Amino acid sequence: MESASGEPRHTGRFWSAFASIFLFALVVRAVHLLGLRDLEFFQLLGLDAAHYHRWAQQLLAGNAAAEPYFQGPLYPYFLAAIYRVGGVHVFAVQVIQFVLGGATAALSFAIGDRLFSRGIGIAAGALMAVLPTAIFLEAHLIPASLLSFVVTLALWTLLVAVERKQAIAFAAAGTLFGIAALGRGTILVAAAIGLLLLLAQALRRRDRTRMLHCALFAIGLTLSILPVSLRNLRVGGEFVLISNNGGINYYIANHDGASGLYQEIAGVHFFQDGVPHDGLSRRVAMDRAERQLSHAEASTYWLSEGLRFNREQPLTTLGLYGKKLGYLIGDYEIPQIENFDWAKRESKLLRLSPFRFGLLIALASIGILIGARGGGLPRLATGALLAYTLAILPFFITARFRAPMLPTLCVFAVAGIAALWKGSRRAPRTLLAGMFVVLALLSFRVKPVELQKASDQLLSYSRGVVAMQAGDFLTASQQFRQGVSENPGHVPSVANLAFCLDQLGQRAEAIPMYGRVLELEPENDRILEPFARALLAERQMEQAQRILLALVRVQPQNWWGHAALGDLAREQSRFADALRHWEHVATAAPPGQYQQLAQERVAELRAAQ
Repeated sequence: MESASGEPRHTGRFWSAFASIFLFALVVRAVHLLGLRDLEFFQLLGLDAAHYHRWAQQLLAGNAAAEPYFQGPLYPYFLAAIYRVGGVHVFAVQVIQFVLGGATAALSFAIGDRLFSRGIGIAAGALMAVLPTAIFLEAHLIPASLLSFVVTLALWTLLVAVERKQAIAFAAAGTLFGIAALGRGTILVAAAIGLLLLLAQALRRRDRTRMLHCALFAIGLTLSILPVSLRNLRVGGEFVLISNNGGINYYIANHDGASGLYQEIAGVHFFQDGVPHDGLSRRVAMDRAERQLSHAEASTYWLSEGLRFNREQPLTTLGLYGKKLGYLIGDYEIPQIENFDWAKRESKLLRLSPFRFGLLIALASIGILIGARGGGLPRLATGALLAYTLAILPFFITARFRAPMLPTLCVFAVAGIAALWKGSRRAPRTLLAGMFVVLALLSFRVKPVELQKASDQLLSYSRGVVAMQAGDFLTASQQFRQGVSENPGHVPSVANLAFCLDQLGQRAEAIPMYGRVLELEPENDRILEPFARALLAERQMEQAQRILLALVRVQPQNWWGHAALGDLAREQSRFADALRHWEHVATAAPPGQYQQLAQERVAELRAAQ
């Protein structure tokens, strides 16, 4: 087989170039690690990374939650595999993800070689090797780098399958896309869109061979997902294809007040002890629906609410989609927990690299225009980018969601540079140059005010979380205080500030902060126990009793809350109430000192009665 430029494929020169790109990417990533000013600080885990880390540890211990997955399980199992082989070390994960990043850069070369030429492939691989966005994401314990590698490998396999008309390659491509979908459900949507486009083309041409290939792709896609679906059915008694977070994620981006970015919904939290699960999203859905809902029914409820918003406010929906498209192609790296602006301050390599996303997307648009008009494999790769874009636009946008697009965009960006340099038979150079300038200006537009505020606030919040995990409550309180000043309504910042002040012994200031959390989010039950503890320490008994009653109402199994209420009732000589609470503690508390104390209290109170 030959490359698009007529050079023989998969010769010694091809593999030499492939290996060289891989090794070059590894060297760049090693420089990034060595250039970090504080490697230990950099390895502390933020919220998302911490929950994947703990979920993986639970998988190793064999005590993962026996319920349908709330999030795609691919990445936690990937982490668990690393931990089983090399021990529980964050640095080991980062090294392996950098190796995957090197392999992804090499695959960019292979795709560029297949779509255009050997030279464009080499330049695309080199670009992916130094792309700061990719390096930044690979250093975090989030699925972005793994998904980028698997999706790029899947796309390359699909290109091989189409060019060689190999049935087994179509099945392999479908399987790889299915594996990637186990990490993020939108990839399944993108694969389905791509499959429908290929099938429509085959039906239009009445090409039975291509129809068979589409069927094999679909079979591979289905078989890779089926074990997870069957597992969800077995443990939950209901059909959940991969995970049940699609509904709430759709609602986050489609409701009154949606911004196109991630935002917490009042009363809805996604983590408990660092483990992903329905959190309060199911309970809030049941409260709103006024009936019991299963995991899948709760997800369907949130989806239906989002769709209802779309039907009732079509113009607002259209505006949201336009805004999200702008965020998706814009230069600014929208943070979720990980923050590119913060990382640049820690890494000289990220600061010095001139090739940002805005320049990448502007150049790639030129390459896409040239490639799509030429048909063949470049048009197929363009269709893959379009399918992925359509799959993620209904949801909120963040920088990490762009990761699977980066390798293919690098290929088209280099093709765009080549077209600007020497012109094209399909478009004059002046037209291309004008298009590039317009696209670059649009992408590098001034950062919207809401994004600037969100970035500053999230940067303070992220720093606070890392400092709090390190036990530095003073620094953490300063960061959370800064975050609250930038966004007084950001509940996590207010709650964490209250907790840090509490840990520093500044309860007089912490208590009003705890109260502020409940004003902003009355359904927030995570704050009730520390709030009650602070009130008891300050001997504010009346308010403490009110908070404790709210605690045991929403968390009936919280034995500490019952113990505290039991002591309050005992002090007030309400022995029957005290006995009821301490009897609960005696049955609910874990074996040990507290259970023994509960038994003594029960005996004492029965004697008093």
